[in-house]
Amino acid sequence: MNTTFLQIAQRELKRAFAEIKLSVRVVPALVEPDSGVDERGRYWAYPFDDVGLWLDPDGRAAEVWMVADSSDEHFFLPVATFTLGVCLNLQGQIAIHANAVDLAGQAVAFVGDSGRGKSTLTAYCLLQGAGLITDDVFTADAQALAQPGYPRLKLLPQTGQQLGLQALALSGLKIHYQPQHLQAKFQEQPVPLRTIYLLEESTDGRIYSETVPPSQAVFALLTHSYHALLGNMLYQSFSYRLAEDPSLLDAYVGLVTQVPVKRLYYPRDFKRLPGVYTFLVNDR
Repeated sequence: MNTTFLQIAQRELKRAFAEIKLSVRVVPALVEPDSGVDERGRYWAYPFDDVGLWLDPDGRAAEVWMVADSSDEHFFLPVATFTLGVCLNLQGQIAIHANAVDLAGQAVAFVGDSGRGKSTLTAYCLLQGAGLITDDVFTADAQALAQPGYPRLKLLPQTGQQLGLQALALSGLKIHYQPQHLQAKFQEQPVPLRTIYLLEESTDGRIYSETVPPSQAVFALLTHSYHALLGNMLYQSFSYRLAEDPSLLDAYVGLVTQVPVKRLYYPRDFKRLPGVYTFLVNDR
């Protein structure tokens, strides 16, 4: 299992600025430690059943503890993506729980809580000819270039059915689709970022967007960062890290000063997706 997980993790961590040393320990059962920080200053994260992570505070190394009977590739991948997102944030890099697609050579990112519709909107865009940039872990460098992630998209079975997709291998409640299953291209090179959308539900049936002021946009994106997810697992705010090490905050400030962040309002209705896609293509 160690070899299989590390192979999958290394594929996911294949990003120019992600220097992360990974190790795996197989354990008969996972026992959560008494403290969220050990004697070496490492953070403990417990993102999934039967998986725990010891993370170096600088994000340069992670030790993955996995229960021995976990052997499904579709289980390894979310562990690898979570590890990537948290470690990048600890390194002071952009890492947001979001998706991104390529529309005519420019990247647009979709940010929102689980169930908000990120994957559904991403899948519809791909079916219309957009390219897949990333699913789950959205990253961008100092030049506001969206970085390619792992070439797959996760969808609930009923979502895939609504979009006319054939059911493939199951991962818990979700199905993993490769870009070719959606007749889409995976963007293997960084793509200039045009807009970051915070997904919201429209209450009046309209499809529209509102620009978020940069001062608000920074904290909206940090709320959806892996930095925030780790803080929740430790039952504490990670705001003190932003004060002690401002590199992460600086990275997000740099991003929102280069790229507009907008709230995208649209009805949660599959029949309205064509209108949403048209709006995204024309929204500048």
